[in-house]
Amino acid sequence: MVKLPKEYEDLLNWSKGHLNLDEFCKKWVPLLYDVKPEDKNYTSACIDLLTRLTERNDRTLYNWLSGRRKVPSDIPKMLFFVDLAWGLYYGLRSSK
Repeated sequence: MVKLPKEYEDLLNWSKGHLNLDEFCKKWVPLLYDVKPEDKNYTSACIDLLTRLTERNDRTLYNWLSGRRKVPSDIPKMLFFVDLAWGLYYGLRSSK
C-alpha cells in the first residue's frame, strides 16, 4: 500500500465515521421540528426525518429505532455525512 501524507490519511479516515439513529435524531429533530426528546411527538418526528433521508418506510424505521431489526451498516455512515454537511451548512448560514 502506498504511504499517503498524514492530512490525506485523516481525510480517508472520515469514511469510517458513523452516527447512530438516536444520536442523529437527538441532534437534528429539536432543530428541524422544534420537538424535544421528552415530547410525545419526538419519535414520530424522528421517524419522519429518517424516512425522508433513507427513503425507507415508517415501519422499517420504527423497527430500527426499537431494536427489533438491525440497522444496515450503510445508514450510520450516511447519517454521519448528512450530519457533517448540515453542520457545515448551518454553520456557514449563521456566520453571514
